[in-house]
Amino acid sequence: MAKSQIDFVNEANDTMEGFEDLTAQTMSIPFIKLAQALTPETNKNKDVYIEGLENGMFFNSSTKEILGEVFQFVILKFERLYIEWLPNRGGFAGYHSPENAERLAVDKTFGKWTTEEGNSLQEYYTYFGLIIGHEKEGVVILSLASSAIKQAKNLNRLMTTHIMDNGQRAKPYYLVWNVKAMHMEKMVMIGLYHHSVLTVTLQRQFTS
Repeated sequence: MAKSQIDFVNEANDTMEGFEDLTAQTMSIPFIKLAQALTPETNKNKDVYIEGLENGMFFNSSTKEILGEVFQFVILKFERLYIEWLPNRGGFAGYHSPENAERLAVDKTFGKWTTEEGNSLQEYYTYFGLIIGHEKEGVVILSLASSAIKQAKNLNRLMTTHIMDNGQRAKPYYLVWNVKAMHMEKMVMIGLYHHSVLTVTLQRQFTS
């Protein structure tokens, strides 16, 4: 007996047959980014411009949704990774373990790692998680690099040592974190430079 269209759809849903090529390389990666003065998405003359996005606001790089200056985040997984970026803000090219990044880097001048193709490799403390109020959108990625790694190490300490009211150590995914943009000013040779930095503080905990 020939299979009906419904039978075919049900089988495909059960086995995911036909979708084997759906990987990180064939899907857009939903990074949570903090807009700065030079972020292309804040420039009205760029084709990636997001209307209403301003310096100091967070946004989802995949859905283009603006999250504002603060959002609540539940961390589901942590990885120390090296993310590979295409030259000239060309976008995401892949991610690698520290060991693989070490092998791929052909130039490490002044601590800037570059691949044979000219792509840059940058160390990130990477957090996979859910945004409170946006859980149906699935897992997003919050990556901290450069000067923010110092704060990430402190976050990791708090995430693994927090004690709940019942005296038990909290699982990392029991904790809800406030991720906030803090506006800063810095004096440079050409004048006053305005930028935003990311801060993470414990907002509340779920009960076991």
